[in-house]
Amino acid sequence: MKYEIHITVKIEDVQKFIFDCKSISLKPILIDTQTDGDIHQMMTSDKYEGDSYQEQLSKSVNNLISLGYLIIRTKVEIIPDFINHLIHSDHIYYESHVRFRFPKNYDKINFINYCEVAGWHPSKNLFKSDVDWDYQMATLRDKDRNLEIFKYLISQFVKHPMFEDLQIKTEIEECIHDTNVNIDDTWLKINI
Repeated sequence: MKYEIHITVKIEDVQKFIFDCKSISLKPILIDTQTDGDIHQMMTSDKYEGDSYQEQLSKSVNNLISLGYLIIRTKVEIIPDFINHLIHSDHIYYESHVRFRFPKNYDKINFINYCEVAGWHPSKNLFKSDVDWDYQMATLRDKDRNLEIFKYLISQFVKHPMFEDLQIKTEIEECIHDTNVNIDDTWLKINI
């Protein structure tokens, strides 16, 4: 099975965190939740394939702790079963990230308003940048709907005419482990 492991940490020095992540083969991510409180989440990303994620997660957590980091969340996601629509036995919620590539200086006010009306939340990985393009994400998380309805909501969201000429990448994930599910309450505005 393919897993994506995220570890959210409390940090003091962003550059040190980037260096430390590379030294232990983890990808650093800095999420700007684009909320009034200027909330940022520093985390790792590690794509892993195997029979179980626990050993890899434990190794990464121990490496970060040994480097002096305080772990505030661990999260594991898998690709949902799109063929049989079976829910994993450890299912917590579905999550989708739609990634957009906007031209620089693109006025995103309509995008932000549309996200709010449609129940999505805009955010950015501050480490993803380009001189010609501005990368933007929209996130949807749901614990109550089945996979078919969740996929339908995503398809309706990305069909909006304003996205017609944009490069879009859509991901759908099933979260099967999350030690701090309410960490995102202030920006995703859901309670799991």
